[in-house]
Amino acid sequence: MEGEQQDEITDLNIELLDKSLEDQIHIRSSEDSDKTSEEEKEEEEDVAVTVHAETENNSEDINGIENEEEQENIGDETLTMQRNEIIKLLKTNKEQEKEGDRIYIIPKVWYEQFFSRSTQSADQLGPININSIAKDYDLFLLEDYNEQPYMSLPETVFIKLVEWYRMSENSKPLYTYLIKDPQTGELITEYNKAYFRIQYLKGNDTLSRVETNSQYRNVNNMNIFSVSAIDTLRTAMTRVIEFFYEIEDNLDIQKLNVKVWHVNNNGKQEEMTDNSICSTYLIDEIQFLSYNTRRHLTKDLLDEKLRDLDILSGNFVVEVIQSNKNYHWVSNALHYNKIQPGPGIMGLQNLGNTCYMNSASQCLVHIPQLRDYFLYNGYEKEINADNPLGYQGYMATAFSSLIHILFPETMGTGVHTQSAIAPTHFKSTIGHINSMFAGYLQQDSQEFLAFLLDSLHEDLNRIMDKPYIEKPALKDTDDVDDFETIKKLASDTWEKHLQRNDSVITDLFVGMYKSTLECPECSNISVTFDPYNDLTLPLPVDSIWKSNVRVFPQNSPPFTLEAELDRNATFQDLKQYIADKAEMDVNHIYGCDVFSHQFYNNFESDNSQAKFLGVRELISETDLVIFYEIQASTGDLIIPVLNTCLEDGFTSSRLFGVPFFITLSAEELNDPFILKKKLEDQYKHLSGGFINFPSYENKEDGDGVLSIDKFPLLKTKYPNADFEYYGTYLRHITLLNDEKKEDSVETKRFFDIKILGQLHERATTKSDSCTSPEKPTFWTPAGHINYRAAKDMSDFIDPVIADIYNYDKLVKEEESEDSEGNDEEMISAEEQTEQATNTDKPETTDVEEQQTMSTESPPTKDEETEAHRPCLESLFQDQFSAIVCEWNTSSVNEAFTSDKIINWERPGVLENKELQEIRKAKKENKKAIDITLGDCLQLFSKKEVLGIADSWYCPKCKEHRQASKRIQLWNTPDILLIHLKRFESSRSFADKITETVKFPITDLDMSHHVVDRDDPRGYIYDLIAVDNHFGGIGGGHYTAYVKNCVDEQWYYFNDGHVTSTVPEESIAGSAYLLFYLRRPVGQDFPGYGSERLREIINESREKHDQRIERLYVVQEELYESNKSESEEDDKANESESESESESDDDEDSDSVVSTSEDKQDEEETYNSGSHSDTNMSETEVTSDTNYSHEPTDQNVMTVDITSTDEEHNDINSDRKRIRLIRDHITSI
Repeated sequence: MEGEQQDEITDLNIELLDKSLEDQIHIRSSEDSDKTSEEEKEEEEDVAVTVHAETENNSEDINGIENEEEQENIGDETLTMQRNEIIKLLKTNKEQEKEGDRIYIIPKVWYEQFFSRSTQSADQLGPININSIAKDYDLFLLEDYNEQPYMSLPETVFIKLVEWYRMSENSKPLYTYLIKDPQTGELITEYNKAYFRIQYLKGNDTLSRVETNSQYRNVNNMNIFSVSAIDTLRTAMTRVIEFFYEIEDNLDIQKLNVKVWHVNNNGKQEEMTDNSICSTYLIDEIQFLSYNTRRHLTKDLLDEKLRDLDILSGNFVVEVIQSNKNYHWVSNALHYNKIQPGPGIMGLQNLGNTCYMNSASQCLVHIPQLRDYFLYNGYEKEINADNPLGYQGYMATAFSSLIHILFPETMGTGVHTQSAIAPTHFKSTIGHINSMFAGYLQQDSQEFLAFLLDSLHEDLNRIMDKPYIEKPALKDTDDVDDFETIKKLASDTWEKHLQRNDSVITDLFVGMYKSTLECPECSNISVTFDPYNDLTLPLPVDSIWKSNVRVFPQNSPPFTLEAELDRNATFQDLKQYIADKAEMDVNHIYGCDVFSHQFYNNFESDNSQAKFLGVRELISETDLVIFYEIQASTGDLIIPVLNTCLEDGFTSSRLFGVPFFITLSAEELNDPFILKKKLEDQYKHLSGGFINFPSYENKEDGDGVLSIDKFPLLKTKYPNADFEYYGTYLRHITLLNDEKKEDSVETKRFFDIKILGQLHERATTKSDSCTSPEKPTFWTPAGHINYRAAKDMSDFIDPVIADIYNYDKLVKEEESEDSEGNDEEMISAEEQTEQATNTDKPETTDVEEQQTMSTESPPTKDEETEAHRPCLESLFQDQFSAIVCEWNTSSVNEAFTSDKIINWERPGVLENKELQEIRKAKKENKKAIDITLGDCLQLFSKKEVLGIADSWYCPKCKEHRQASKRIQLWNTPDILLIHLKRFESSRSFADKITETVKFPITDLDMSHHVVDRDDPRGYIYDLIAVDNHFGGIGGGHYTAYVKNCVDEQWYYFNDGHVTSTVPEESIAGSAYLLFYLRRPVGQDFPGYGSERLREIINESREKHDQRIERLYVVQEELYESNKSESEEDDKANESESESESESDDDEDSDSVVSTSEDKQDEEETYNSGSHSDTNMSETEVTSDTNYSHEPTDQNVMTVDITSTDEEHNDINSDRKRIRLIRDHITSI
């Protein structure tokens, strides 16, 4: 079994895992700084040996345990035997150990427990949990020793322990080696192995095409491995070549020559152009030459130990070249080509609704001063990592990385191939900082730009400790009309601002507003200054709200009125407009939103949105808003009326028509006839002129008194009633001169009046007038009330008045009783009274009570009846009660006939003659009027009056006033960012203005729009970028027109697509953000930004130029020892014949991979198309970079780097791959 275990340990295979170099360095550093150093660990091992010896000395005590516990004795004997055997093995290994012996790492806790006196039985020990101490088996990354202590054991000891106790699930052997301490020469356990990254040297042009390829997305976290310091270079090279060909599996190994370099920065990574190149898998020629040291690894070094070669850190760089091709190594490219700045025409791929970010970023990165500040790394010395308002420099670093990617330094002078990159790092960084941009929803480009500028400002703020500053203000004695006084205030404000805010953003983007407020009461004037970094301009377009509003006059049919108001008009403005055009009193107009035949929204209520929303937000096109004219005096009640219809065959009614209002005075509240008359008057208007309601009054007798004898049913029912008291009500009973029945009455009734009383206050919406006794109460029932709960009006009035009101029903009942007599003789008056009494006993009881009440004049009501029968006055005056008019189908069809031109569903039209004249004048004078940027600037500085919600507190009046306000530009920054306010949005409404604004491409003169015109920098600006938005408020797409700061040409950036264009194309209705750059005027122009910014840019540019010069020097030094064979031959003798060259090649073929043993460098293919489709046998790559040692302007090369499917399958077989890898290593 030991042999099997030994084989298992010996045959361990190491695979690279996804770990970053930074984590490894951190772990190694923490291990190095740990108090438990390698020497201390050795001392701990010696202590363990001492523990072993003590255990051996005490073995007699252990063996002397009493026989009474036999099972435990068996366990103890086993454990003692194991301890003794381990101690012997430790002693033996201590005597025979040598450098290179395998040492295995196990948890220290388990090992101590194994020798602990408290462990009395082997059963108390579980399996060895290697997982508890291993972070990464393949990379030999261990847990923190303080949290998970560990120790090392010789191989024989480890095998024995595993044989006895096994390892825990998923645990694997974790081993290292014994090495000599370079200082003391003693053998120690190698806990800190050598870690390296593998990199692929490719040409810069090729990188731009493949760096976003899916096969490289995760390689940057995989290209790391670890080896022992005593491993040979051959071991490390095997790992390098295996990994390389595993990633580059489309390369044909048989047709390539390979060169491997060891590079290192020796802790001076700050000198490199890109801080991330030490970890990236792909690097270009410039990055390769930027390493501080480069060492070509040749075959004569393969058997040397890494420790002896001083290769214990750094990276291994691989470059390849196709065999028998006349191309130089990529590492020599700078010898044939010059470094050129990035062309600046690289697009940004859309990651999912990220066009807002792409367009704004392209505009920013092409600002020359901002680009140079980040491209030359001048920003690094200004990162303010301690700013609580910043983001520890992450935003600035991410933006700098984006600029480096968009402006990569290239080699060659030909036309650069346009391409695009995916800004995933930049997107993830800004999404992590601001959750608003974390997802992939559509966002506003201006909002993104504002946040980006603010975050860059705080990350790069030069003020480390912001002092508390009070904003400067004018004194009461200062003259606001004195320009010098105002100028001093502006200067003081700017100085105070710089005491808290000083950065590259402040230098380039920030100017100042001048704000002037004037009190309308005391004429007090306040002048203040505020900074800005983007200028938001309104567009002077016709901002008109149009609508056809419906009006219900009190004494005429309904009509509609076409209204046109300013978009920002209030609801009160609309009411005033209607009052003016309809010649009404605005105080008599009440607005309500009607939906589904009932009141939906009362705009007059104290909690209505009309208090703070404009009409365009309050009223939509589909809303039915009705303005009621209600002329009510003080003390009158305004009562809402709903309409229902009881259709034939149904037992419950439904709402129909349009609700309205009537008014009743205090004297009219208990008169049902007046209430009915007012309702009928309204229905006459609302039905379009229906006039067939019955007449309202009878003629009196000659003596002026209406005789009760005309109403025998009432006289019989109430014999004791004083009908002189009810004379006012009797005259409303309509009599007809019928030939058959002289005293018959009109029986046609169109609707029944019901009362919906005692509505809870929460079921109503009332206006502010409810709290004022001088104004009539205006309220509406809520839309969710149960209108079917309404009761007949007769239930709430005097029974005698109720029978007078319902006299037609009494007649119908009498006629029904007469028809049931079946030709019987007329019953006497006394018998009729008795029959009436016996016919309906409940009614008789009421009559008797009313007879008792009617003995006196005026009649008094019974206390009990009064308690259960509230009067209309109390219902309407003390409670919220509404009227429900219940119609039937026939009456609705008769009253609201379709032949009426005007009714409540089809109102008439009130001509708005004034509006028609205005439109006619506009039509006659119509001409094409262009909106210019100057118009927007003038509108921006126009004086306006603040609204009530924005009232200004006047310090002189000590009151809030609707002051006049004017905002002017005091000055402008070097980068003038103009935001055209195309999106109008407020609480519930949003819209986009699509009109085209004419803006100048060059020669924008801002001197006419600023207050301080003495700026020596001048006010002439030129356009450099435009951010566009296409679509509407609900969604759209962003693009950018940009003037490239490299070649001074204009390009159109549509995410990843970049095309040439002309700036005039940007003048369109899609222009959203405009970027203007101040034009230098005269020799006295100080330059852009502050003096500090100019110094930083100049210094960083000089360092960059010096670095480039060093690269040329490094290249020439490297070239002398890195020439390919053909380059050597050309230099020695350009006239050498081709046959002689082939002969030399044949001699070189004696080596494994056709190289000369006398040369350390060999020719290798620069494979530009190595990541093309592997199914293609050839890949054609066009590049402007010269990779041949023969000078050419444009080099079109066809590189055959792939094999047929059969060859590819054969090569991918493990045995042949390993064999070829070893051959290549040997040949180096």
